[in-house]
Amino acid sequence: MSDTHTASEPPVIVGVDGSEHSLRALTWALSAAEQLAAPLV
Repeated sequence: MSDTHTASEPPVIVGVDGSEHSLRALTWALSAAEQLAAPLV
């Protein structure tokens, strides 16, 4: 059962909280990168 559960859920995400946090961090990083690149360009 453990194998099936691991296969169903990606190894990067370790739970609902972790998943949401990861997504939020990625979105924030992308936003910050765009804001930093905008003035540079």
